[in-house]
Amino acid sequence: MSYILPGNDSEQRSFQNNNHKNLTHNDLVKQLAHAPDDERLWSEFIQRYDKHIQRTIFVMCKRMRYRGVAQAEDLAQEVYLKLKEKNGHRLKEFEGQHANSIFTYLETIAANVVRNAWRNDHAQKRPPAEKGLALDQPVFPDSEGRGINLAEILPAENWDNEVKRLELEDAVGYCLGKILGDKRHAQRDKLLFKLYFYQDFSAEQIAQIRQIGLSDKRIYGLLKTLSEKVRECLRRQN
Repeated sequence: MSYILPGNDSEQRSFQNNNHKNLTHNDLVKQLAHAPDDERLWSEFIQRYDKHIQRTIFVMCKRMRYRGVAQAEDLAQEVYLKLKEKNGHRLKEFEGQHANSIFTYLETIAANVVRNAWRNDHAQKRPPAEKGLALDQPVFPDSEGRGINLAEILPAENWDNEVKRLELEDAVGYCLGKILGDKRHAQRDKLLFKLYFYQDFSAEQIAQIRQIGLSDKRIYGLLKTLSEKVRECLRRQN
């Protein structure tokens, strides 16, 4: 993405650019959200985050065995277009709960760009698929009261299902981080969620882990509350 800085006063432009460099990550995004066409702000934004965006794209392409890794710059350009479209609405939606939240936010957008590119490339190579699982579909509990393992929801019989699995797992991970933040027991609660949903532990089995230090009823209650919040977070994303 190329930029032409307006004006002829080089000293003034230099001062403004240096001033932008002193902005915190959250302040830079806030200013850009209010002025989504400001080329100087975009120049600073790209200088700060382009490597991180391209690294995320590279990792996602490798993870999905997608040839898009050869067009990382084009995919990065698509990330910037996503950020700028609709008068920068994605920038306006950014909450910036932590000093470095923008990095996680950009990872989510970049990962979605890669998945969309993968789907477009494969759209003509496979027959129409049945409607897949919506990200906000309830996953807790099943009719027997048992937590559903995500692997059961999205069986990886082909690469399309694998992409859906990765999409759901990434979205859930993002929501867990957003919901738990820096809370005292955030890491413990993330572990509970992953053991229950990803590794098919029962609440009783988790309660037997000494380091957890919770009863099975308390664990079940925490998981139910957390899963409801995750579902709501996924619904807002979808």
